[in-house]
Amino acid sequence: MRKFVFCYTIFLKSTLLANTCTHISSDQYPKICFFFDHAPYISPKIIEHFCCLSNESEDQVVAIDILKSISSNQYIGKIKHSGTCVSVDQGDLYPLHDTWYEYIGQTEDGICIIKRGGEQEQSILLFEFHNDSTFQYRLVESENLDICQIMPQENETIVLKKLCEIPLNKNWDMNVKLEGNTLFVGNLGELQIESKYSRKLRTLLQNLLNPIINADSLPCYLDAMPYINPKIIANLMTSISDRGNRVVAHNLSDSLQAATYRRAEDQVDQSNTSIHLNNQDSETFFRYEYIGQVNQAIHILKTTERYGGSGFFVGLLMVGFEYDYGMTVDWNKGSITQNKKRCLIKKHADMVLEDRWMGALKLEENRLLIGPNEGILAPVSENGELLVKTKFMIEF
Repeated sequence: MRKFVFCYTIFLKSTLLANTCTHISSDQYPKICFFFDHAPYISPKIIEHFCCLSNESEDQVVAIDILKSISSNQYIGKIKHSGTCVSVDQGDLYPLHDTWYEYIGQTEDGICIIKRGGEQEQSILLFEFHNDSTFQYRLVESENLDICQIMPQENETIVLKKLCEIPLNKNWDMNVKLEGNTLFVGNLGELQIESKYSRKLRTLLQNLLNPIINADSLPCYLDAMPYINPKIIANLMTSISDRGNRVVAHNLSDSLQAATYRRAEDQVDQSNTSIHLNNQDSETFFRYEYIGQVNQAIHILKTTERYGGSGFFVGLLMVGFEYDYGMTVDWNKGSITQNKKRCLIKKHADMVLEDRWMGALKLEENRLLIGPNEGILAPVSENGELLVKTKFMIEF
């Protein structure tokens, strides 16, 4: 019999971003490896992924893994630096879609502030860097084993986290500057950014009051109406043609109001056990199926995506839910305060199975059993018997 060997790689994030990630202070910034104010620069395409559309003010993407994202096809592009602006050279192919940012400065307690612009809008964004960790799991199939167990290896990474965004007019040309913790925004006025000590106390209270989010208090759900929009789930997945983590946390609190998810053609529907948009019959689609929950914190989804060809790529996505607090702007009080409660869906891991994979997925306590592929592309003998019968087991 021919020997088949398959390797899968899973990136499993830490359980709670708000509770286990540590904020990186300014004296630790050399560890970041990518910067706003000098080379190697953070790609403007990453910044653009955080930004709200011109017709909405809701936060959506909250955190991106900047170390893993450097290998993502989505952020590839030659970065240019001219004066104080950082941009991506799109060449002659997309001359009207240039996006850029300008580094404004860093507060006394490590909040980075940039001004960014694109074809239609400008805005000011506030960010923090956080240490995080990933767990890389490798599965190797062998003829001598009925079930292959997965073993973890922890790796450190760095997450860029958005705190808030201040929209500006697309033709804005006034000066924006930072002095200490005071942000001066042209003729709009000045804003005092909440101090480090107030924010630390607030974070401590958050963690004491909300250690783990109650699934019953979610604004939308994976297994009941109103469903989490499949676009959000797709945004957390790593494409079959891509590499590396990108988005690791998405704001659910604002997603029901965001115009991105309220268009008529993007209404969520349920067919059997799958959640999908009502364009499922088109040449491209994404759907997910809720498998179950482990460790009272990790939820497992089976995903199916079609890119326009004959392939239907099946995968697994592990997510969790958590609270954090973004920042809000009060022009009347002249303040930026970390008091915006956000419910986040956070990516723990994703895994590609196979094209048109069909097999059993079974949860047993804190283990997920993945059965052999029984789909039309599974290797079989001349008499139709499956050649690969090994099962895989993921322990959480």
